[in-house]
Order: sequence, then structure tokens, then C-alpha cells
Amino acid sequence: MKTSGKILLTAVVALSLGVAAGSLWKCCGKDGVAGKVAVVDVQKVVASSKSVAEFRNEQQAKAADLQEFVNKSNEEISKAKDDKEKEELAQKYRLELLEKQQSYQEEDMAKLQEIDDNITKLIAEVSEANGYKQTYAKGSLIHGGDDITDMVVEALQ
Repeated sequence: MKTSGKILLTAVVALSLGVAAGSLWKCCGKDGVAGKVAVVDVQKVVASSKSVAEFRNEQQAKAADLQEFVNKSNEEISKAKDDKEKEELAQKYRLELLEKQQSYQEEDMAKLQEIDDNITKLIAEVSEANGYKQTYAKGSLIHGGDDITDMVVEALQ
């Protein structure tokens, strides 16, 4: 009785595993993944993006603007007649500088989010247009996936 119970249990487990494996094969294919898988070298895509290059140029221009503001502020402070006036001007320019920096940061964050959204959308569009059901960053998969980086870079142009 003990042996027949083990055999019956083993048969039930084997049957269950067989049904589950068959369902997985039917639904998702032999490798357990639904459809074709793509990988993208996101760093290469970002480096190829004109929007990113423009963003970097804008950041350099903003940095130059801030430096010019600091230089002019220091010049004005040095022209002050006494220590009290110097301190008042320094406080005024510190606040103005802080406001400029915060404004630039907010602009940069919004622009970065827009760039990220656009690149993500483009990757999805290229992936779907080429029949891929799943797309991963290149370094996130140990094995497998078709590299569609060049297709995405081409679509950026």
C-alpha cells in the first residue's frame, strides 16, 4: 500500500508537470518567452541622440551664463563702498544665483525626462515594428536576444 501510494503520487506530480510544461510550450514557445526578444545598448543610443547633444550644449551655455553672473556679481560687490553694502550685495546676488540654478535644474529635469520618454518610445516602436515582444537593456540579459541597437540609432537620425 505504501509503495502504490508513492507511485500514484509520483504519477500525479509527473502528469501535472507535463501539463504545465505543455501549456508553457504552447503559450510561450520552447524557451519559455512569449515571442522574440531584443536587446538594446541604451548607452550607445543615448550617445547617438541629437537631443542629448543639444541638451549638453544647453548645459554648457547655462554654466557659462552662471559663471558670467558670478563674475559680474563679484565685480559689483568689489565696487561697494563699505562692508555693509558689500554684504547686502553679496546676499542679493547669492539669492539671485540660487534662483537661476534652481530654474536651470527644473528645466534640465524636464528636458531629461522628455529625452528619456522619447528614446524609450522609439525603442518600443522599433522593437514592435520588427516583431519583438520583449526588449531589454543589453547588459540585463546573460544570454539571448537579438541586438537591435543599430536599428534604433538609425531611427534616431
